[in-house]
Amino acid sequence: MPPATGMSFLLVHAGMQLLLTDHLHLWKLSTAEYFMLGCWTGLGFMIIELPNSFIKRRLNIAPGAPAESHRVRKTCFLVDQVDSIVGGLIAVWICVPVPMTAAISLLLLGGAAHYGFNVVLLYLGLRTRAA
Repeated sequence: MPPATGMSFLLVHAGMQLLLTDHLHLWKLSTAEYFMLGCWTGLGFMIIELPNSFIKRRLNIAPGAPAESHRVRKTCFLVDQVDSIVGGLIAVWICVPVPMTAAISLLLLGGAAHYGFNVVLLYLGLRTRAA
């Protein structure tokens, strides 16, 4: 995940250099720094999954299985859609400023995209349930 996210950050950086003027940019970072920020973000994305998994195991929820309780199942669904995004945002925030509107947009759009991707995988037969 970290190297793939680092490469994604490089692609976004390269695209922005092509499309935007010198005065418009995300952050004043070198190409190598964008790659490292992406790797760091990918690590944050992965690390935040650990407490979620730990809590689910303590609640006797098997890996990939839904919770038995309706309320716990809904809570797990919401957390599963955004926990990695929160981890990535925290990692980025440690290094560079992120406007609150961007963070909220990423949480909402990223969570919706995560769920949408799971639905596509369900219809392709690669998942047994969407969430």
